[in-house]
Amino acid sequence: MYQELDELTREQQRHLEDARHLWKVWSPLAKRREELAGSMGWKTVKDREYLTRYWHDADSGGKKMVSLGPRSPATEKAKADFERERAEIDASLSALQPRLAGLGRVGRALRVGRLETPAADVLREIWKADLLGNGVIIIGSAVVHLYEAAASVLLPRSILPDEGLDLTVLGTVDLDLDDVLRILRRADKSFRRVADRTFRSREGLQVDVLPFDQVRSFYERLPGPDDRQRHVLDDALRTQPAQEIAVARDGLPVPMAGLDPRAFAVLKYARAEFDPERNRNAAEVDREQAFAVGTIVQNYWRQEFDAEWLEAFPGLAERIGAESPMRSPSFFGP
Repeated sequence: MYQELDELTREQQRHLEDARHLWKVWSPLAKRREELAGSMGWKTVKDREYLTRYWHDADSGGKKMVSLGPRSPATEKAKADFERERAEIDASLSALQPRLAGLGRVGRALRVGRLETPAADVLREIWKADLLGNGVIIIGSAVVHLYEAAASVLLPRSILPDEGLDLTVLGTVDLDLDDVLRILRRADKSFRRVADRTFRSREGLQVDVLPFDQVRSFYERLPGPDDRQRHVLDDALRTQPAQEIAVARDGLPVPMAGLDPRAFAVLKYARAEFDPERNRNAAEVDREQAFAVGTIVQNYWRQEFDAEWLEAFPGLAERIGAESPMRSPSFFGP
């Protein structure tokens, strides 16, 4: 059985719960404040006053304006409501700021999170755009940080992903790559498109955005799996994404959405076994990640492996102790 998982200490678990609680309070306020960016004022045009909304475009940096109609009781109320709500949210966010700063300091000291801060900043911007988990999910190895947070464990450092973020766009979303670049540049202005679906920042963070059909096609083309294994791989790609609030290296909460860990373990194992273009070292890391995440599923996850999946991949089942699973308690409950 795979043995190399370390459970978070009590202090680390407490910090993780504090981060989730603060995110639950802070995130709707922050998102609403984004919607209330800019200001409202009266603009006179040919002796008539019009209510005008001004704001700075986050992508271009330029100033934008829209007219909301001539002055009337309705537009006067709209302006008053806008300014009142914005002031209330500003006051609430200001009151939370010391807690947020303290949370970051404690998180960094406790080393709870291991997702690199630049990647976390990208995920936060995708979340702000209402895409994370709603059409865009993490499909690459960075998703292991979601599983670590959900299970309150740490994977071996030797199998942690390098700095990169592989995302997939689900078929329910029509996402233009120019829109992707605009979102990435809100996290880091240095992002550039370096290939068809690859973006890279000056600091070296690479983000690959793949259509889900391309991911599915990759596994369909793998030589070697038998019919039963191909059926399982297809089922794995159909699982619902997992979502969790994790903690990044900056000690602050980060929303994550990615492959279900059962799907991740099976897909990683299949790639290690059957991808002829995968070099030996990369394939070995794939296997170790599959075993580690499979062990998380066996001992901590809220849903078990389907027996058919493990029967189709006995090498994975053996390494994660699936023949005699001993499910330990977790915060997910029984």
